[in-house]
Amino acid sequence: MNFGFFRLKPPKIFFGWYVVAAAALINVYGAGIWFYGFPVFFKALRDEFGWTAAAGALVISLSRLEGGIEAPIIGWAVDKFGPRRLAVIGAVIAGSGFLVMSQVRAFDVGPIHVTALVAFFILYAGWMSVGYNTGFGHASVAAVNAWFIKKRSRAFAFFSLGAGGSGLTVILLGWIIDNYGWREAAFFSGVGVFIIVIPLIFNEV
Repeated sequence: MNFGFFRLKPPKIFFGWYVVAAAALINVYGAGIWFYGFPVFFKALRDEFGWTAAAGALVISLSRLEGGIEAPIIGWAVDKFGPRRLAVIGAVIAGSGFLVMSQVRAFDVGPIHVTALVAFFILYAGWMSVGYNTGFGHASVAAVNAWFIKKRSRAFAFFSLGAGGSGLTVILLGWIIDNYGWREAAFFSGVGVFIIVIPLIFNEV
C-alpha cells in the first residue's frame, strides 16, 4: 500500500506459523479418521462381524501400548533423519493400512485360518498404529517444536486445535459409512492420506 510518502508493507508472517497451520490441518484429518473415528468404524464392524465391545476396547489398548513402545525408537529416528522423512513414511504406512482395512475379512494361510478379528487386530493395533503415531504424532510435534522457542506454548496450543476440528472429519466419516458402508469409508480415508496429508507434510516441515 502507498499513501503519498508513506509506504506500508504487509506484516511478514513467521514461517513457523505456516508449519503450525499445516500440522493442525494434518491433525484435523488424522485425529478424525483414526482416534475419534474409531468408534464410528468399529460400530459398523461389530454390526457386520458380530464382535463384542470388549474387542474394541482391546484393540484400542493394544494400539496405545504400541505407541508407547515405539516412541523412543521413532524419537531417535526423527532426530537422525528429520521429521519430514518420518512423517511421509508414517503417512504412507497409515494410508496403505486404511486401504487394506477396507478389505478385512477371514482368510486362510495354508492350514492356518485367520479370522477377520485377528486380521483387524494385526492391522489396526500394529501396522496402522505405527503409521499414525509416526506420521501424525511424533513428526508433527517435532516439526512445531523445531520452529519455536519463545512462543512454543502458543504454537502447540494452535496445533492442538486441530484435534478439536477433527469433529468435522468424523461427521463426514459417519455420513460415508451410513450411505456407502465402512469399507468405502476406510478406502476413502486411505486415499485422503495420500492426496491431503502428504502434500501438507511438505508445507509442514
